[in-house]
Amino acid sequence: MAKLQFKFYNQAQGDLFPSFLGEKLPQTHHVRLLSGIIDALDITDLLETYKSFGCPAYHPRMLLKVVFYAYMNNIYSCRKIEDALKYHIHYMWLSGGQTPSFSTINRFRSEHMKDAVNNLFSQVVTLLVDMGQPTLEEQYIDGTKIESVANKYTFVWKKTVEKNKARLEEKIKNILSQIDECIAQDNAPDADTMPDAIDGKLPARKIEELNEQNRQSPHETKEEKQVARAKEKVARELKKHQEKLEEYEQHLETLGPSNSYSKTDADATFMLQNDIAAYVKYNWFHKEQHRAFRDDPFRQENLYYNKEEDYYVCPMGQHMTLAGVTRKVSDNGFASYSHKYRAQRCTGCPLGSRCYKSKAEQRTIEVNHNLNEHKRKAREMITSEEGLRHRSRRPIEPEAVFGQIKFDWHYRRFRHKGKDKVYMNFAILAMAHNLRKLMRKAQNELMERVSVHLLPLCKPYRPHTALLEPNKRIFRIAA
Repeated sequence: MAKLQFKFYNQAQGDLFPSFLGEKLPQTHHVRLLSGIIDALDITDLLETYKSFGCPAYHPRMLLKVVFYAYMNNIYSCRKIEDALKYHIHYMWLSGGQTPSFSTINRFRSEHMKDAVNNLFSQVVTLLVDMGQPTLEEQYIDGTKIESVANKYTFVWKKTVEKNKARLEEKIKNILSQIDECIAQDNAPDADTMPDAIDGKLPARKIEELNEQNRQSPHETKEEKQVARAKEKVARELKKHQEKLEEYEQHLETLGPSNSYSKTDADATFMLQNDIAAYVKYNWFHKEQHRAFRDDPFRQENLYYNKEEDYYVCPMGQHMTLAGVTRKVSDNGFASYSHKYRAQRCTGCPLGSRCYKSKAEQRTIEVNHNLNEHKRKAREMITSEEGLRHRSRRPIEPEAVFGQIKFDWHYRRFRHKGKDKVYMNFAILAMAHNLRKLMRKAQNELMERVSVHLLPLCKPYRPHTALLEPNKRIFRIAA
């Protein structure tokens, strides 16, 4: 048997001449394109966030390249970026062999990029427009939601605070009335007139008066001691209510015009869309277009409604008048109102069996006028000529992007607190998404150009191997 031969293998073997990382990267690799794009950006705003004294900082252009490339590869953790800088050749080449720590990378994102990210995003979009990639004629928005880092169970709701504050003020008024009676019984000066609104100063003053009275009064008999203890209990209870009242007032000050905020991230709130043209189909839109739906005279949506006198007309012609209003509150605190309309004489109606199937003697319908008005406006917009054009484009533009970001890139939750940092984080993600698409398109165009130039020089041949499929053809450069 012939002796087996293997190539030399030694993990401790060194190189006589040092090698360059760039030699291991193909000239057509997308990491080189990313480096060139970042080198072309104006980072003046980013440089202004640095100080001219102290220890020299890592170059912001290098950190930009590393952060963008990490986001392009679904790496959002600073600790994972730090590990990639030590072990991944692409990151090592972008950083020039430098290894900034995770805290340095996080500080760069949170303190430096948040003030310059808007300008950087504009430059990237302008660069892509100049290259003929996107157009800025129209912008489409999808209704996706990305959770904040705040816990959803830490939210403070404005209506709840106002309701609890009103109840607490009523309790405080009752306690202050009891204190006034105690002070008046002991021939103290006249008590203050009870105001309509309770502030933090009045309960504190009453507590001090009650405590001062307890200190000056001798407690010799058993009854006097019991009265003193009762006064101390009332003072403690009033102090506890006073602290809670101050907490509610602080909540209202933090809320401002908003309806909610999170205790762990005051900028986090529930999504609101304003001043946006909504060319979006609502539930049941397609069903309403069917002939069976439109031609059914017994459906609530097809009944005639007299808005001035507020009544509906049933298929037999009788009026269905208002019978009451129902208030419903959803899980997130949104209140909706449904108006009930009831017919007067349904007994013996020849169309009764087709008009309604309930066991009630008279037919009753529930109508949400606010919802119907929104549906009417949406129906007019999406059925217009302009709406039909936007409806065909809107699902293509934003929905695919958010689908890729949330399901392919696994980015479903922000990793920073505060509106400025969240804006910075998503702007980096958006730029990385744009650059990733650009590089994929550039790579495809490069492969097409290579194929156009090389295929005429190639000739097919069938290698002697059983691993390929019978009709598999590969190419090699002709000699």
